[in-house]
Amino acid sequence: MSAASQGSNVNENHQHEAAKPKQWGVVGGTFWGFVTFFLPQYALIPFIGVFEALPFDRNAKLFMLQGISELATVFLLWLILKKLYRVDLRSIGLGKIDPGLLGWSVLAFPFYLIITTFFSNLVAQIFGVDLTQQQDIGYSNPNGYELTLTFIALVMLAPFVEETLFRGFLFKAFRRTFGFWLGAIVVSLLFAVAHGQANVGIDVFVLSMFLCYLREKTDSLWPSIALHALKNLVAFIFLFIMKVN
Repeated sequence: MSAASQGSNVNENHQHEAAKPKQWGVVGGTFWGFVTFFLPQYALIPFIGVFEALPFDRNAKLFMLQGISELATVFLLWLILKKLYRVDLRSIGLGKIDPGLLGWSVLAFPFYLIITTFFSNLVAQIFGVDLTQQQDIGYSNPNGYELTLTFIALVMLAPFVEETLFRGFLFKAFRRTFGFWLGAIVVSLLFAVAHGQANVGIDVFVLSMFLCYLREKTDSLWPSIALHALKNLVAFIFLFIMKVN
């Protein structure tokens, strides 16, 4: 084989290696997870005064801030996957939607309600957690178009973004390293801490375990997004339609 042919083969091998997808581990997953979660929020702090000066109601301003921040999170995550790991969002479960898999979300919902009620009361008795403390979701008494914005933010946007980051990107890293159960527990603990309230954290920990299970069972992120959206929809109806506090 000539030197030119050998050089050509070496170049082809290097190009092939460069094009191969990379895997992200716990360290990379955690680091980039924190970056994509916190960076958009802190980057918007200097512009809060600009948003406050806009001629809109408080709920509309909050929707704009949340929308920009959460969409930036997904964009950054997509950029990291594409540039660093040479994969796309399909690698974390955001492939084609299979309507048949969404039935798992409906099936899981009543079991989630039963287990979270039992687990929340058990933990509350052991650690003295106040389960009646209302969750601070930012939106207050939305009416008219604000109700639509609140619905989009809580029932559509938040489930998609949170599932993409936690059960998509982070869970894949922890699942690969620690296996399903420990990986799901760690991701669920992180998800609970991210909500910043003890009583809410208990509930979303249980929810996250179900979401991780759906991700594992269906090999798709869409059933997890659907269950998360269903849970938020019920909360939206109780809080803002029926106004049950």
